[in-house]
Amino acid sequence: QIRNLYGHQNDGFSQPKIAWSKNGQYLYGNTQEGPVVCVWDIASSSIVDRLEGHSNVVRDMFSSNTTDTLVTTSFDKKTQLWLAPVE
Repeated sequence: QIRNLYGHQNDGFSQPKIAWSKNGQYLYGNTQEGPVVCVWDIASSSIVDRLEGHSNVVRDMFSSNTTDTLVTTSFDKKTQLWLAPVE
């Protein structure tokens, strides 16, 4: 089933990145609107959280399939480790 996820902005010049949560219930995605990672609940197709911790746009992310960790890197030249960002 295909779903549209709304609540963030990426256009033809952005570099959208996504990652799945360990349990497959959430999808993480960057946005060109700022240094935020949007967290969508797949069942409701709505944003349930916005992870803030960078000072520039998030350029890449990785979610572990064995632990509840999300790693993001940004154009602020920092890497952020998120532990169980959404329960």
